[in-house]
Formats: sequence, C-alpha cells, structure tokens
Amino acid sequence: MASRFVEISVAEMASKIPGEDPSSQDRLHFYAPDLAIREEIGAEHEAEKYKTIQTVDNELELYPWLLRSIQTVFDRAGCTQYFVVEHPLHKSSDGKTIVDAGIYLSTPEARAATTLAADELALSEERRSESPYLGRHSWDYVAIPIEMKDPITWHPDRSHISISDSEEGDPALGQLPDYMSNVFNFQHRLFSWAIYVSFDHVRVLYFDRAGAFVSLPFVWTDTSSFLHDFIWKVAHMHKDQLGYDPEAVLLDPARDSDNVEVSRLREAIEHCKLPSKVQHYIKDAFPETHPLYRIRVTSSPPDPEDVLPDDRPKASSTPDAYHRNGDSRRSADPDRLSPVVAGMSHSALSASAGMSVHDASTQIEPSSTPTEPAPVQHRYFLVGRPHVAAESLVGRCTRGFIAFQVTSTAEAGTFCFLKDYWRPLVPGKTRPEHLVYERLRERLDPEDASISIATLVCGGDVAGPRAQMTSVQDALPLDARPAPRVHYHLVTAEIGIPLEEFENFTHLTEILSGAIYTHYKVWEDGDILHRDISPSNIMINAATNQGFLIDWDQSRCRSELNKDTAEPARAGTWQTRSALALRCPWKPYWFVDDAESFVHVFHLLVLRFHECIVPMGNLHDYVYEKYERSEQVNGVTIGGMRKLAEFQKRTPPFEVRGNISLQRVLDKLAELCCASYSTINVDDIIKRYGGTSSAHIPTDTTSDMPLSQRRKIFSLPSSRKVSSPEPVSAPEISATTPGLETETSGSLATPGDILRILQDYKGRDNDKAEDQFQARRSESVAPRVRHITFCSSSIDISIQGGGGSESKSLPVHFAPTLYLSTQYQQPPPPSPPSSSLSGSTTTPMPAGPLTIVASTSQSEGHAKTRKRRRSDALGVDDHD
Repeated sequence: MASRFVEISVAEMASKIPGEDPSSQDRLHFYAPDLAIREEIGAEHEAEKYKTIQTVDNELELYPWLLRSIQTVFDRAGCTQYFVVEHPLHKSSDGKTIVDAGIYLSTPEARAATTLAADELALSEERRSESPYLGRHSWDYVAIPIEMKDPITWHPDRSHISISDSEEGDPALGQLPDYMSNVFNFQHRLFSWAIYVSFDHVRVLYFDRAGAFVSLPFVWTDTSSFLHDFIWKVAHMHKDQLGYDPEAVLLDPARDSDNVEVSRLREAIEHCKLPSKVQHYIKDAFPETHPLYRIRVTSSPPDPEDVLPDDRPKASSTPDAYHRNGDSRRSADPDRLSPVVAGMSHSALSASAGMSVHDASTQIEPSSTPTEPAPVQHRYFLVGRPHVAAESLVGRCTRGFIAFQVTSTAEAGTFCFLKDYWRPLVPGKTRPEHLVYERLRERLDPEDASISIATLVCGGDVAGPRAQMTSVQDALPLDARPAPRVHYHLVTAEIGIPLEEFENFTHLTEILSGAIYTHYKVWEDGDILHRDISPSNIMINAATNQGFLIDWDQSRCRSELNKDTAEPARAGTWQTRSALALRCPWKPYWFVDDAESFVHVFHLLVLRFHECIVPMGNLHDYVYEKYERSEQVNGVTIGGMRKLAEFQKRTPPFEVRGNISLQRVLDKLAELCCASYSTINVDDIIKRYGGTSSAHIPTDTTSDMPLSQRRKIFSLPSSRKVSSPEPVSAPEISATTPGLETETSGSLATPGDILRILQDYKGRDNDKAEDQFQARRSESVAPRVRHITFCSSSIDISIQGGGGSESKSLPVHFAPTLYLSTQYQQPPPPSPPSSSLSGSTTTPMPAGPLTIVASTSQSEGHAKTRKRRRSDALGVDDHD
C-alpha cells in the first residue's frame, strides 16, 4: 500500500492554509537568523550547486533562533492566544521521548502545565541563559508540535526527496508520527499542523486520520520564508482552524456554569455506588490535574446509503431532507482541507431531518437552522482522559472515555461509556454503529435475559451526518486510496471490565457461553453477523459478572454475506480470525468464521493464563507462529497456515499442566473443529479463494501430544434449538443455503456443540495462573532488532532474531495489545503487529508501507524469511 504521506509543493500547501500573507511592512519586524554560509561549488545539479557551511553544531543551538523567529511574528500580529515553548527535558518522567518544542494555546491551564518545576529548573539552568522559551511539554495543550533534527539529505531530483537513513535521520521522522498520535489521543482534534526543522530547512505538515500532507522543504532563514507566512496565518486563526473539535468544549474553571457541572461530577464520583472496579476506572478517568471536556453527541437520521440494506426505503420515496449535505457519495474536496480549515462552522453542517435515537425522555435542543423540518437531538457528556486509546495514527483511531451525562434526561448524573472513532465511509457497505444496536433492540427478545449486548444510549456522526470528514485520502493515488473517514460517537450504558480479568476458567467458560449464545441469537433473530470476535470485544458486566458483546461497527447483514468478494476481506482481529479467512482472503465471510473465532479466543486465554506445554517448546514462538505469522501473496497478506494444520487433527494443539478437566475441553474442541473441517475440501477452497502461495503448512517439531483422560461427552441432537438460559445445540444451517458450498458445517455451524463443551467444564476456583506471556518472556531466543529506512514514499523495516520482540508502552491509561486489551480497544491491523506477545503496546510506526523481513523461531533449527506489509505504517486500525 502506498504511503499515507502526500508530498506537495510549498505553494500548494500555502493554498490550503486560510488567511492572508504578511505585508512587506510586517516583515520588517520579523526575525530570521543567519545560520549558514552557502558557497558555490559549481555542481551540475541545482540542488548541489552550493555547499552549506554550518555555523551551529547541533539542534540545541537551533531552538532559540527558531522560537525567536516565531515569537516575533506573533508579536507583530498582536497575537496573545498562542505562545512558544522549548522543551529542555527531552524525556518525560516515564522515560519516553517528547517533542522538541511546540506552539501552545495561551490559557491559564496551559501556562501552568508548561511551567518548569523547581527541580527541572535546576536541570536546565545552563539552557535558561541561552533561551527564554524553556518550559515543560504537555500533550494536553500543545497546538502545533515542532520537531528539530540534524540535516535532511536532499536528492538532486526534487521529486524524490527522502529522509536520510543515517542513525540521526531515522529516529527523527520515526518519532514525529508518535508525537502526532499523542496529540490526537490526548486532545480532541480533527487534524493538526506540525513543523519539522532540519538546520536551515523546514517542512510544514498537516495530519488528519487519513494521512498527512507534507510540504517540500524550504529555507526558513529569511523573513520572507513560508515559515514566517505560516506562523502569521496561525496567529490570526481561530483554534477551530488549527483542528480543534468545536463539538468538544474545554471546561473553563472561570465560568460558573462549568464549575456547577464539575461539582456535580466530583460529587457523583464521591458517592458512586457502582462496583469497586468500575469506581476505580472512573477515578482514573477524571484526575484533578487533567482537563475536562464537554462533548456534544448529535443524534440525527443517517444518509439513506448508511442504513442497513433491508431497512432502506425505495429510491422514489427517499425524503429530500436526507440529502441536506449534498451527494452522499462525495468525499472531501481534494483542493482544500476540512471545513474547519476553510473557516466554516461544523455546526452549520449538523442540520438534518431528525428522529430520536433514544427514548422520549431525551432533552431536545432545537437546531438554529430555520429550514430544518424537525430538530435533531443533542446530549452532553463530561469526559477526562481516555480510558483506552488505539495506538494508530490513521484509520478508525478508536478512543474510549468514561463519560458523565449532564443532559437533563432520566440518565443525567450517571456514568456511561463514550466511544469516539473515525468510521470508514463506503456507501452501501458501511454504516453508523448505532443503527445496528437499534436493529437489535427492535428484533431481539427483551425477555431473554441470556442475550447480552451493550445498551445503546445514543450515537451519531459528530455535528451531524458526515459533517467532519478526512481529506488527505483524496490526494492519494486511486489504486491506493483508502475510504474517507467520518468522525463518529457512540454512547453505551455499561462500563465493562476486560475479558482478561475473568476470575477463573469456570468463570471464563460461563462468559464465553453467554457470548456464543448472544452471537447466535443476533444472527438468527437480527440477521446480523458480528465479524470481529476477539478478547477485546467480549467484556464483563461488573454488575452481573457475565459477559456482553461490544463493537458492532464491522458487522454485516445476512444479505450482505452471501456473495464472493472482489477485494480481500479485512474484517476482524488478525489473531482470532478463522484459519480459512486468513488463508483465503477472497473467501466470503460466514457464520462459521465467527464461531471458530470463539475457539481461538478460548485458546489464547488458556495459553496466557494457564501453564501449557506447546509444540515448539517456546510459548512466544508458538503464539507468534500460530497467531501472528503472515506472508504476502500477490500484494495481499495471508496467514492461518498453522491454524489450518492443527484443525485437521483430532488432537489438541497444546496441553495444559495439572488440569484434567480443562484438557478435556481442549480435547473435545479439537475433535469438534477437526470434524467440521473434514466436511470441506480445503485444497479446493484455497484454489478458488486463496491465490497462489509458496507457504508451507507448518508441522510440529514434536510428535502429537498424548490425549488426556477423557470422559463421555453429554450428547444432544445437533438439530435441537438453542434455548435459554441453558443453551444447547443450535439448529443446523441447511447445507443448501447459498454460499455454504465452501464453508465448514456440522459442529462449528451449530454453536450448541461448542456451548455443551464449555458448559461441561468443572474447574477449581484458583485455576487461573499468572500472565504466562509475561512470566515466560525469558524463553525468547533472541530479541528482534528493528532497522528502519525512511523515504518520502516508503519505509522498510527489518526484524531479525527469535520469537521475542521489542516493545514500547503507551501512557498508563492507553489500551494495551490484544492480550491486555480493555473496552473498545481497536484490534490490530490485518497484517499483525510483531510485538503483541510482550503484553504491552507498540508505539505507532512511521508513515509509509512497511516491508518486514524476519526469521522464524531459532528453536526450529533453521532460519527462514518472510515478507509482509502492514495495512498502513502509520499504525492503521483499518478493516474496511
């Protein structure tokens, strides 16, 4: 996939920035340092015609000159709403690297957050004499990050400008996407500008959730430079034009109304009656030192192309009011950025015909648009820092917040969960997630207490249908252009506990049994297939201690599944996708793929929380080989070879230590999966849907493990209907059902068989062990060594070594990986990350396509190589 960096000329970048250039009189008041002498050496190429003699030795000496240049522009413009800060301490208290400098919003809170403490002042005493701009960094308030590194190497052909692959050049661009990810995660931003400085050259960058515009480099050491023009325009911008979301208002302690809401929040936290674990989450989400925001969630009817296919009205009866935002198939104008950049108010785009998403008790806030036939609904919520946040910079970029409802409704004063993400816009294929919840609320039996999904409060596109959209995708090549993204909110009542916090394996089997039953009823009665069964999408309800399903944004209707696909499927979490869905990406996705995902969820949690004997002897290598290994076939990532091999055996792929009852469950699941796969011709499916692959089906280096002692499986006819509250076998889907000629049948197609196996487990209260992915890290033969080469169009990453991997962790409140995931964490991209075995997240990778070359486990006795591409090197959490 092509890079998400779009390199454009300085003139083109200038045309995308609102505002007028400074006058010649204004420029007389600007400052520009003389950093270098350019000596003509007569080279053939213009770019090499001059030799640059540096007059500064390192980037530290650049800081005061650059920030002085910026500040003089602010001073001339009379700008008091922004100020500049140099960060002398280049590592935060947790040891992570921070951005070199930044332009900040000038508020009392931002000033306080950037003031150096006494001990920090002592450490930076020498620098204070050289720069008056020293201060602490704050991801909460930085408006424009500034990164300064050693010189960039320019190719003679300006169309092939690249970043040097020197040791100094690599980390520079590698850190910038990390910094931008922090800006987006800590703040409520639609987009953000950034400045990248390398000696006397600068690039101005624009990031949104689709990618980044990057200007060609230009010399900034003259008062007529584009940097001075850019800062002049920034000085005259409203903060909305810097990318701040107008639907998220930073609370001001000086406003009495804000203080009233904050007081109610603090009182609700103090007197909270929710379970203790949820109370802990709430307190962490609203620390006294973190800024608070009031979020407005807009509920309005969707565009007709966004509704579920069997709910769509006929074209002749479509109300004109649905088209108030123009052609629903259009994407953002490639010649300009989002409406905020052009100075347009997003609230003007929120006008739309309205109907309630929730009940009649919702407070209605009338729209200011007089032509609107009916008002839309608005609800307001207070949020603090994210409870979870995806590490990706582009894609869905999901963030989850513990939210406090302040709208005057029956739910006012209660805590809930607010999911903020950028949904892909593919007309007729994707849809707002709350529409799925509404469908299920209408179709599922409200008296069936065993059905458990998250409870919808409200949801909708932020500021109205398709009001806030990405724009960078329109500048990407057609053959590599991703779908535009729409900013979206979903609010649900439950604050869930991660599945990984199950009490013991009896508790786990109960949770999974409930999730499997719910999944089946949603399919049978709601005609909806989830398509992303993973540990992170099965939560524990703290009030009932039972499980419930979340994240229905990738779900599809039954009518949408019975067809071949022209493009490789990208739904679901890589580690828990079915073997055939991974091996044959063009295969239609069906119910049995989700059913198999439940088995993978169970296997992963057993491997993580129970002592196991694995075929390769090394837990990390085995998990990597089975759940993360992949390869490229005709430009498409495939995997699942080990899963496929194991499911064609009647013996379990691994054995647990000292737990006969749990081993019996593994034995029976192995028999069930083998029986299902025996009903199909795997070779025919691969020929039809899998492309050509050089991949081998891996074989164990050890003999088949002996089966543990068995006991007779309680037999129920597979044609019996799943009942509640003790589900048994589901009715078989007919073999004549269209689209099932290449699907597994029998046990995996009848979830009652899986339920009986799980419900048969009788374990001990203390059968859950410590985290084995952490406890057995020392088994890894050798750490992987990552080498990164950057250029304007691609980034190559090489990983060498054994089953171990380098890992970096995000701030404590961010979502860990699959194995430590929390509510609403986004799954890894279709090409799996190589570091999820560590139990901690990896920081977002730099922009551009990744080619990763790695050897498999050295314990297998020989080195192998593989290549793969991540769906996007900016850390895409994209599945559509």
